[in-house]
Amino acid sequence: MSMSKSILLAVVAAFVSVGLFAVVTQLPKKAAADDAKPPEMKIAIVNVEDVFNKLKERAAREDDLNKRKEALRAEIQKMDDQVQGLLKEHDAMSVDDPKRNAKQEQIVQLQADAEGKYKRGVAMLAKRELSDRQELYGMIRDAIDKYAADNKLTLVLKADNKRVSDNPDSQSMEISQRNVLYSDASLNITAEIIKALNK
Repeated sequence: MSMSKSILLAVVAAFVSVGLFAVVTQLPKKAAADDAKPPEMKIAIVNVEDVFNKLKERAAREDDLNKRKEALRAEIQKMDDQVQGLLKEHDAMSVDDPKRNAKQEQIVQLQADAEGKYKRGVAMLAKRELSDRQELYGMIRDAIDKYAADNKLTLVLKADNKRVSDNPDSQSMEISQRNVLYSDASLNITAEIIKALNK
């Protein structure tokens, strides 16, 4: 009985020593894993609306677009003046004048031409405005990407400094669209992005 007891104790001791060995060999690994720190996150914020509004390229494109809008207005006004002149001529003709119908057809055609030109012009300007906005936003994104890569940033968030408006119809949307509620001023790279874009 004592023999089997001593064998049993030896077996238990062997299991305990194997278990302790396993625990001991795992301790340095666990300690090393605990000592390993996650990589440091470098975060920045950008006020994209501020960048967009202070972009020299945007101002130049907006000026060009406004000139095109003004040119279209002037062209339509010129055609409208022609229509008014033709109407006066038409009204001055006697009812039985054979040229009166031709004059009326000329007026109708000119009005149709003016309306067509206006619609095509407005559509072209709207398309140009959309294209400009897409290209400008692309430029801003490229500048942020470059700045982030050069400065080893992990994350760049969009932020603004606007207060929620008094308009009850837009308040919920304004609140839900806020990406950053607070950030230290040192994280704001808006000025650097504007400077890089306006070189």
